[in-house]
Amino acid sequence: MPTPPSRTVARLLAAALVVTPVTLGSTSPTSATSPSTWPAAARSAPEPPVIADPVPKLEPPTPAARTGSARAAGRLTATRATDPLALHSRPGSPHTVYLDFDGADLGGTKWAELANTPDSTVVSAYDADGRPGLSPWEASLVEGIWHHVAEDFAPFDVDVTTEEPPSAALSRSSAGDPTYGTSVVFAHDNWVRQWCNGCSGVAYVGVYSGAGTDPWRQALVFPDFMTKRVVQTYAASDIARVIGTTASHEVGHQLGLHHDGLRASSPRGAMPYNPGRAPWGPIMGSTSQALTRWAGPDAAYTDNPEDDLAIIASQLGLVPDELPTVPVLPGVPLSGVISSAGDTDTYLVTPLRRSEVVVTPDEPFANLDVVLEVTDVLGRSSLVAPVTRLRAGRLSGLGAATQLLPGGIYQVTVRGGETPGVGRYGSLGRYTVQLR
Repeated sequence: MPTPPSRTVARLLAAALVVTPVTLGSTSPTSATSPSTWPAAARSAPEPPVIADPVPKLEPPTPAARTGSARAAGRLTATRATDPLALHSRPGSPHTVYLDFDGADLGGTKWAELANTPDSTVVSAYDADGRPGLSPWEASLVEGIWHHVAEDFAPFDVDVTTEEPPSAALSRSSAGDPTYGTSVVFAHDNWVRQWCNGCSGVAYVGVYSGAGTDPWRQALVFPDFMTKRVVQTYAASDIARVIGTTASHEVGHQLGLHHDGLRASSPRGAMPYNPGRAPWGPIMGSTSQALTRWAGPDAAYTDNPEDDLAIIASQLGLVPDELPTVPVLPGVPLSGVISSAGDTDTYLVTPLRRSEVVVTPDEPFANLDVVLEVTDVLGRSSLVAPVTRLRAGRLSGLGAATQLLPGGIYQVTVRGGETPGVGRYGSLGRYTVQLR
């Protein structure tokens, strides 16, 4: 499917391809059906349906401005890691999303049962430039894709990693097995993409937390639609954003989420995928917008009643909340996570001289729009909520900073705020707070 850049809001060009569920243990899927039939099938069938997502149109580019470890439980970073194939967002979590860039064998999975499966089911390692090994440019893409997916899942108790975990970390033997996960294989054009007619990604629905679902647990993303066609045109962060959104979208399917479309009453009419409205787009729609978030049933004109955050949290759980009123020392940034709409984190700052409090979300792929409240010892409060703006494809105003505060004692409260035209739903994620 051609993918010419477009000046319209990014959207997918075709409806999802959905395979009719068959009896659990069947050796091959049946033929495709109309997309309008899949929700009922997904609810009633013993085998999960599979959804293949078409390639998105792309907005005009924005001018570009296995050993070792990059493990850190706190703030994610987009800086160069010792090894881009050893990144972790929350090491030690019982849940895993493995972003598989170094090749995989799909033998033993449902993808190996397709009618057009070749003799070899090996998927080669990710390669965007046709040269052996990961070049610095490819490493930056891997890190950016990981960073984007990790931020989408920051509120939840899950480790998004590029390091291959033990097989037991991805399998669930029974309902009592607390340790399980899934993998997203980044593959080049292969028999699965031929089967799905050139899709950007494909996954089975609702398999993440199920026991005995190992043959269905591998989602596939086909990044060639972005990297090979526009590698000289788009900045690495733009490419990582679109591919990262595709990966999160496929994991969303594995967690049981379906597509966010638009009702016929919307200004654009009925659409199977919601392309969003600048600067926002829903992860389960189709978008290359600058800000992508999980969406809820109250999204404007949505045809999907699902509460994305509640469905994900029911399987992964939320991260533990920060301790209340943690002191912030000058020049020592602290990390935190806003994990729900009702989550507020409090800190104590005691500057000895005029200083400012700065709260920065996890840029450049932040979902959190920060609201900062400062209260002095007399109970007087001031609210800082900068207006979020989109200029030249880049967002500004997601973070917040106070004016210079006189020496004294203050309580600082951080929460997620509303983004104009978007609302507060999904305004979650990691941040750092510092006194300077």
